[in-house]
Amino acid sequence: MTKHLPLERNTKKAIILILISSVFLALQAMFVKLAAPYVNASILVFDRAFICLIAIYVAAAFHFPRHVFKGLYKTKHFKKHLIRSCFGMAGIFGFYLALSMISLANATVLVLTIPLFVPIIGRVWKKIKIPAKMWIGILIAFIGVIILVKPDQGIISIGALLALSGGVFGAVGHVGVRHLHYYREPSIRIISYYCTITAFFGLIAALVTPGTYAISWSMELFLLLLMVGFSTLGCQVCLTVAGKHAPMRLLSPFLYFSVIFTIFPDYFIWHDHLTISAIIGILLIAFGTIIKVLLFPKKEEIIKKTLE
Repeated sequence: MTKHLPLERNTKKAIILILISSVFLALQAMFVKLAAPYVNASILVFDRAFICLIAIYVAAAFHFPRHVFKGLYKTKHFKKHLIRSCFGMAGIFGFYLALSMISLANATVLVLTIPLFVPIIGRVWKKIKIPAKMWIGILIAFIGVIILVKPDQGIISIGALLALSGGVFGAVGHVGVRHLHYYREPSIRIISYYCTITAFFGLIAALVTPGTYAISWSMELFLLLLMVGFSTLGCQVCLTVAGKHAPMRLLSPFLYFSVIFTIFPDYFIWHDHLTISAIIGILLIAFGTIIKVLLFPKKEEIIKKTLE
């Protein structure tokens, strides 16, 4: 049995990081939505991972000590990295495919069901007991999200199911990040494995997708792909480091703020106007998130059993 070490708790820092991650997530969704008519989801998945991987290599080579670069993939927990990365990648595939089928708001709200699944995944995977009262804040926030985006009658569709699957798979990936931190895996190693595995499978998927060879490349498209990659990099770094300072079942509701941030591109690009119901939704999201924090246990449960 592997022994876990308690992690240093810094909830304030973790919340700030997860909010910044939410901004990057909203930007990523916006750029993907803009690029979706011109490239397939496989290209977008490969692009985001490849750009992040280049940034990691540059940072590891010039910013970190040499032993960090040499030990970037040195781990005793490859299986756990693989599980986390594959589920995270599956969630992104579902989200990106959904963005090409349904609206930005609907896709975002459905993929942000992650907080509803994180406690369940944590219970099944890590045997963590979740106090029933913690669901109060989660449900209040989720009601706010539904009010905010006003899902249309056609929400139950292939695109909606893909976005929802992104929420389920994303929840596994979120829990996996925290799981790896319990084994004292460095954040840069977690991100490196995730980006490498995602880039590898994304490239294979792109090569076997017939539409890849018919893409009409332009400078505007390259810029969009760069923005997808850089916004993803910011999101992943903030998300991974936040998971080191606080458990994801506490932090995940803050990702609801991504929906608030999508209001701006919706207004300026797709000309959606802020309504009274949207304001109510925003307030419910903020209130639900605060309630979740207040009801979160003061002492984090130390995991004694792990999946082998």
